[in-house]
Amino acid sequence: MSNDKPRRSIFGGLLFVLVGSILLAGSFYPEIRFWSFFARFWPAILILWGLAKLFDYFASQRSGNPQPPAFTAGEFFLLFFLIVLGVGVAGVRDWFNRGDVGPFQGDWPPGLFSHYTYREETSLKVAKPDVLINIQNARGDVNVVPWDTSEIRVVTQKDVLVFGNEADGRERAAQVRIEIREVTGGYEIRRVDTGIAGNRGRVSLDLEIHIPRQAAIEAKVQRGNLTLGGFAGNVTVDGQRSEVEVRDIQKDVDIRLDRGSIRISKVKGNVRLTGSGSELEIGDVGGEAALTAVEFTGPIRLTNIAKGGRFQSQRSDLSFGPLPGRLELDSGDLQIVDSAGSVDITTREKDIRLENIAGRVRIQNRRGNIELRYKTPPKDELDVVNESGNIEVTLPSAATFEISASSDKGEVESEFEGPGLKKSDEKESARLEGKVGTKGPQIRVKTTYGTVSLRKTT
Repeated sequence: MSNDKPRRSIFGGLLFVLVGSILLAGSFYPEIRFWSFFARFWPAILILWGLAKLFDYFASQRSGNPQPPAFTAGEFFLLFFLIVLGVGVAGVRDWFNRGDVGPFQGDWPPGLFSHYTYREETSLKVAKPDVLINIQNARGDVNVVPWDTSEIRVVTQKDVLVFGNEADGRERAAQVRIEIREVTGGYEIRRVDTGIAGNRGRVSLDLEIHIPRQAAIEAKVQRGNLTLGGFAGNVTVDGQRSEVEVRDIQKDVDIRLDRGSIRISKVKGNVRLTGSGSELEIGDVGGEAALTAVEFTGPIRLTNIAKGGRFQSQRSDLSFGPLPGRLELDSGDLQIVDSAGSVDITTREKDIRLENIAGRVRIQNRRGNIELRYKTPPKDELDVVNESGNIEVTLPSAATFEISASSDKGEVESEFEGPGLKKSDEKESARLEGKVGTKGPQIRVKTTYGTVSLRKTT
């Protein structure tokens, strides 16, 4: 007589035997890593499950028992879970093997990745010290150090994150090296990777590079920090997701950055910069500072720029003359203190504060307040147009000037008085026009939905 109940599947038992065997083998042989094994061979579980289903089907036919269902609700959930887990773990492995940056550090999941470190040195004599040296590194920090020797020396630290054991780590490390070679016009230092795609681990190369002090440098770095300083030649940097620090350069510095931060100091030539990032700091520049097509979230700080410069972004366009003081800029504020030349600003949605500007001032702003303060009487004209914001101008009490101030749908206030000034208030606007003293520059200020205030220094 046949049993009315379907035969139980043998798959559960086989799965326990398989997983238990792998874990037991891993306890005796650490090189067998469970997650590594699973990422490679998880489809075998589906094959084993299918074979178990076929066995159950034919066994039921022979015994005359009712055939088991193709999938129960629990089995369907388990199948879905296995596929998601297998694809996910294998995908993470491939992600790291391609060399992409991931959110995981160290060995995650437990037993999946191994980390190893190796150290190498490479050197090459150069024909003359004042050569052009091109540096390329796709992953890892680069520190470029000057010395008074006609030789290039690179000390490399290889950090290997590999899907496997120590033998796999050594094999992967051997596939990545730093090559120094002579090229047309100079020398090239570059990363060489002979690994086969699809069977790789992540390798970061931290480089300490010693090159002649008189050299000019072209550096291209990705996903790593760059530090260099103390060189007599021009410096050109192309960075991606990098923190760049350049200092003590005798000629020009030219940097293009795609995400990161920049710190530049003590450059005798000009500084040119383009790109995007977060923090930006430039100080002690003997020439100009030209920042064009830049999108830095801030803070941005410029100090002691001998020949002035320009800053251009989607929101702001400003130029300034010699700047012995400082310029600070972030998402909502702009401040310039102690400029020996003229200042020209076109921006929006910023609160602007200018102090002690020796030259002409021109400002166009929207949806922000503007404040200008002078310790000494201004000698050049002041032209400010603001939409939806206040304007406050503070001058020494001895200052002489010609004023034209107006506010549409606002007020005009003045602490300066005299027969040469005429104030008028209309229905929705206010004006102040006239002269204070006999000579002086023109001051023109205009706003809407705000107050114009003319103050005296205390």
